[in-house]
Amino acid sequence: MTDKTDPITYDRQRTNLGEVPIISRTIPISIDIDFPKLSNITLEITIWEMEKPSEVIQTWCSAQQSDRAAMGDPFGVIMWPGSIVASQELMKLHYCSSPSQIQNSTVLVLGAGTGVEAQTAALLGARKVIATDINQLTLKLIDFAADQVGKENPSLQSIIETKCKYCIT
Repeated sequence: MTDKTDPITYDRQRTNLGEVPIISRTIPISIDIDFPKLSNITLEITIWEMEKPSEVIQTWCSAQQSDRAAMGDPFGVIMWPGSIVASQELMKLHYCSSPSQIQNSTVLVLGAGTGVEAQTAALLGARKVIATDINQLTLKLIDFAADQVGKENPSLQSIIETKCKYCIT
């Protein structure tokens, strides 16, 4: 028997995206709805992020303001807690509205980062998810994650589309 205070552990996988070492992270995203058949709903989202982003972020933080633009935004290469909160809000829109505001809709994710919200929307039945970010690496991470998830659930692979109008590579 496990104690409810024990954290859930997930196996993490490592690989390279080009020359960049990346690692998987599975995030359980839960909402507790006061509705008889829907209490404590959890989705498990597996994203890929840069394995050791601290050097890239430190370099960016210590750079001159004028140099930062050329370096690109390094913060979307790791999962941020705000993406969990945004995903919980998507889940509420899906489960607490009739009809669902997510299912069969097109969802636009601005500043998609590692794609937590994009995968959440896809799993909730969005017809299409457009994930945008200024950093080309973050979009590659989202595409890689969609390919990995698509091996288990092929219908999800074609739902997520990444876009970057002003990418800095």
